[in-house]
Amino acid sequence: MKAKRQHSRKRSIVFLSIIAVLLAAFTVLTAVPFELGIRDYIPVVENISLGIDLKGGVYVVMEASDKDEDGNPIESGAYEASLSGTISTLTNRLVAKGYTEATVVKQGANRIRIEIPDVENPDDVFNIIGKPAVLEFRDSNGTVLISGKNHLERAFFTYDDNNKPAVGLKFNDEGAEAFSRATADNVGKTISIYIDEELVSSPTVNQQISGGNAIITGNFTVQQALDMAMLLQSGTLPLTLDTLEKGNISPTLGQNALRNGIIAGIIGLVLVMAFMCAFYRGIGLISSITLFIYTLLMLYVIAGMPLFFSLAIIPKAQLTLPGIAGIILSMGMAIDANIIIAERIKDEYKIGKSLDSSINVGFKRSLWTILDGNITTLFAGIVLLIFGTGSIKGFANVLIIGIVLAVFCGLVVTRLLMKIFLGLTQSASFYGLRREEEITPRWIFKKDFKVVESKKTTFTASLAVIVVGILVSIIFGLNLGLDFTGGNIITARIGSELNQGGNFDTLVGTINSTIDDFARENGLDIERGTAQLIGSDSQSGITLRYRIKNNLSNAELFEKNEELNDLIEERLEQKIEELGISKANFNFEEPTAIGSVVSGEMVSSALLSIAITVALMLLYLAFRFEWQMGVASVIALLHDALVMFAFVAIFRYPINSSFIAAILTILGYSINATIVVFDRVRENTKRLTLRQASDAEIGNISIKETLTRSINTTITTLITIVMLFAISGSDIREFAFPIIVGLIAGTYSSVLLSVPMWTMLKHWTGEIKKKLEEKKALSPKTPKAQKT
Repeated sequence: MKAKRQHSRKRSIVFLSIIAVLLAAFTVLTAVPFELGIRDYIPVVENISLGIDLKGGVYVVMEASDKDEDGNPIESGAYEASLSGTISTLTNRLVAKGYTEATVVKQGANRIRIEIPDVENPDDVFNIIGKPAVLEFRDSNGTVLISGKNHLERAFFTYDDNNKPAVGLKFNDEGAEAFSRATADNVGKTISIYIDEELVSSPTVNQQISGGNAIITGNFTVQQALDMAMLLQSGTLPLTLDTLEKGNISPTLGQNALRNGIIAGIIGLVLVMAFMCAFYRGIGLISSITLFIYTLLMLYVIAGMPLFFSLAIIPKAQLTLPGIAGIILSMGMAIDANIIIAERIKDEYKIGKSLDSSINVGFKRSLWTILDGNITTLFAGIVLLIFGTGSIKGFANVLIIGIVLAVFCGLVVTRLLMKIFLGLTQSASFYGLRREEEITPRWIFKKDFKVVESKKTTFTASLAVIVVGILVSIIFGLNLGLDFTGGNIITARIGSELNQGGNFDTLVGTINSTIDDFARENGLDIERGTAQLIGSDSQSGITLRYRIKNNLSNAELFEKNEELNDLIEERLEQKIEELGISKANFNFEEPTAIGSVVSGEMVSSALLSIAITVALMLLYLAFRFEWQMGVASVIALLHDALVMFAFVAIFRYPINSSFIAAILTILGYSINATIVVFDRVRENTKRLTLRQASDAEIGNISIKETLTRSINTTITTLITIVMLFAISGSDIREFAFPIIVGLIAGTYSSVLLSVPMWTMLKHWTGEIKKKLEEKKALSPKTPKAQKT
């Protein structure tokens, strides 16, 4: 037996040594560049595609012509509709190309501003957008029989009869009739298919074709067929566009946002690991190793890099601030899985089971708790990926990846590491395990838990916060951010000297202080965005968006904007002279109005996604638990969202795209916390010792038994987001603050609201059922008809 233990110990040491070496190697490959023969090695983190908010990209400003194809002026109403249609078409093309984080907004009266992330050359914008493809079917005389502009309803990627990539076409009613007539008139002849005046194919017509469907074949690659289908589907733009300006653009969150985020993430990860080791000892150490492995896997998959068995089959994600929200949520799920397992093992060992039995039963009883929480959150990710737009889709992509990895790490990696450590030591004290008689209850557990009985107090407290938030938003109005409202954009061209020393930061400070001074002197409330560096090395500039939020008439607003812009130009000229920058290249452009980044379509899709997600969660919880628990969970989610809204309204934080990402993050987090409590409720209702207990008693016991898990999961998730709030600037804090509120609200609702709500629903449905049975018993029975 002793020899067997020594052999097991040696084997565990070998395995841990191999794991340590592999983790060290992959850590270096993840973050450290180095020379590799004749070329430099690019670390994994540099392969992660970043959005404009974190890395910047390119921009182009186009002017939309107000004349139609024949050169005639377009009426005002029709022009506005065509301009909106052009913006929508361009957005769809960018999404089809994979640039879900790109923005297309109206600038001024007749311009469109396009910003595309993680692209270095502004000229590539036109390759990404692509010109509209013109489709024509012609007879042997060159006569156009069918045109895509007038007859095409849909173009899509497909395969031909030889399983080669092709483009499928579906015509509208007029096109179907024209196609049927054209094939009938040309039986035995060829009909040539042209795209952008280029001959694609000339098939011979064997018979009349009806039904309005056709297929274009050729020597296409999959990507060529996909691109052609997209361009045919998008068709010609409603308006003709001329390029006015193009260039590079710096991150919308500022130059240091990514660096601060990385620092906050590293510090947060180290603190979380330290907390887990301090609280759970050996199990915490194992969980910390799992969390580190999860972090590496997450980085590799987001970067789209193959790992062992090619995890690159998962689509490459583009990381933005909402994407970081997805990582935070999925990291919280990964930590939560390990905390659930650790608490279960402690519970089993406490009541007298052996170490091996405690671990086996702990993992077994944790399985469905972990799966239930992650499956419901996965619903949210899938729905948002299908129905979401822009940054919401990016958030969903990262969230789905994170959830899959969190479940894998929690149930597979942690279990494997546990077996290796068991070969190293069988000491219960190493794993932080103690018998019940060895435990001195903490002060909070010495008191009787009467959470259910205190529901009036907890419900009233929540209602008070929500009501105050609603009243503040009604009285003072919502602080809608530039993402929702749009505003003015100012641009100052400086020249190559802008990139020297600290000139950029100095001049940005001048612009910001000028806006703040003007707002203070005129009693105005002005919101300003983050200044961005635009242009090239030889001709650089500063661009900044701002909005006067006061309720002024159009004439007053125009006057104040003119005064402010003149003042900014004057102070910039003074500062440029002080810095010794040549005025020859200085040009302060006339400010123009710019539309909102968060479109009505994005808000509508977010609301629709949330509604569908909540419905799916409700159905799943009703199936896995009972419908009262599902309804109580949904009410808890609604509570968390309203509390976040209330605090943002009270503290006047802006409601913008970051707030949308924060709401989505907390909805996923909160449902997981609530499920853990309800899973214990379901388990306790089956315990023989609690069969005579009331719903309130079972609820109180379940809350008490899961309280440590609820608190520890919140602490570990809060650590990272609090570090992000503390280190980063105001833009990141606008994102971090509602998440901090939501995390606390989510824990509050899971512990103090969900179970009391469940007992109320159980009581109400029991009373209704009882009254119906009494009514049925008192109603006179109708005698059966006698047979004659």
